[in-house]
Formats: sequence, C-alpha cells, structure tokens
Amino acid sequence: MEYTRISVLLEIMVTLFVESVICVILGFGGYLVYVGQFNAGQLVEYIGYFEAIVWPIMAVAMLIEKILPWQGVPQPYHRAAGCPH
Repeated sequence: MEYTRISVLLEIMVTLFVESVICVILGFGGYLVYVGQFNAGQLVEYIGYFEAIVWPIMAVAMLIEKILPWQGVPQPYHRAAGCPH
C-alpha cells in the first residue's frame, strides 16, 4: 500500500515538473517568437528536442519501477508490507 502511494505520488510530481518545464518553454519561446528572435518552427523544434531527451528517461524509469519494484529491498520490508517471500 505504501509503495503504491509513493509510486503514484512520484509519478505525479515528475509529470507535473516536466509539463511545467514545457509551459515555461512555451511561454518564454512565445515571447521570443513575438519579439522576432525565434520563429514558430524553431520553438516547435526546441520542444521536440526537449521531449526527445526527457521521454526515454521517463520510460526507462517507469519500466524499472513496474518490473522490479521490490528488487534490492531487504526482507524485513517485504514482511512489513505484507508481501510473500
């Protein structure tokens, strides 16, 4: 139960952080497009690069979390959480 709550909370926090960074990129990038230092294509390209860097890292982290949730956790924690041996 505790593992699930922490896992969901961590996933929400990471998603909120990544989406917040995208909002900042859109806001500041929109300003740069408005003043003429960027064009819309460059802004979309920058967001694509950001997501291309972040997405694989998040995907690997989620995969590890789903496949190996208890690997490396000492046995007393397994028993305390009510998990079978």
